[in-house]
Amino acid sequence: PTSLMVLLDELIADILSRLPVKTLMQIKCVCKSWKTLISDDPSFAKLHLQRSPRSTHLLLLPAWNRPDEDFDCSVLPFPSFL
Repeated sequence: PTSLMVLLDELIADILSRLPVKTLMQIKCVCKSWKTLISDDPSFAKLHLQRSPRSTHLLLLPAWNRPDEDFDCSVLPFPSFL
């Protein structure tokens, strides 16, 4: 059962990593595990960046508001140099 859950989590991360940043920001409210993956997991952010088209001009950046608030990510326009 545990290995099945790990496989399912990896599959979800793989699928979500292929979505545009704007869509990720919209769907992170689907469930807590998706929000955590999208907003808190640096390896997911790296995977998403690797899979993003080079012409993408949005950057997913971590943002902390106040110490008592949750970690969140912001989408910022960013020139593409690649």
